[in-house]
Amino acid sequence: MRKPGPVAAAARPASRPARNKGAEGVGASKSRSASSRAAKSKVALTAAEKKQVRLRLREEAERLKLVLDELTRESIAPGELEGIGSEDGGFDDVPADMALEAFEKEKGMAAAEAHELALSKVRIAQEKVEAGTYGLCDMCGQPIAKKRLKALPYATFCIDCQERLEVR
Repeated sequence: MRKPGPVAAAARPASRPARNKGAEGVGASKSRSASSRAAKSKVALTAAEKKQVRLRLREEAERLKLVLDELTRESIAPGELEGIGSEDGGFDDVPADMALEAFEKEKGMAAAEAHELALSKVRIAQEKVEAGTYGLCDMCGQPIAKKRLKALPYATFCIDCQERLEVR
């Protein structure tokens, strides 16, 4: 079924008034989102949904911990980058090899930091499940789409708010 265009909206019968998107409609939606942000109502998950979300978050946390452990074993501490090159920390190696080695170590550390951040988001999502606020956008308070939560179980923003944040 096609959505009516501007011409069809103008020809709409009086029994079905068009939605007013003027100043009143905009103000109403702003106050509605402000009140939803303040209220942050709880999302009612069924017992089965809650159990499934807990399981998915636990599995994601375990997966992230394994990857993080592997990355940590492969990388070195930031202060150890000074000795990259020869075994004694001298300058016997080709500078390009030293640069490549430093780059690979820093790349591993960056990946570890990204996984640590994801793991902290999973922990926050686990707390939200227990508090009954899992699945609510942190910015607007509206429910996050189930497809988004299925793809990213620790999502804290709905698609619209996430896009607004990425534009900034």
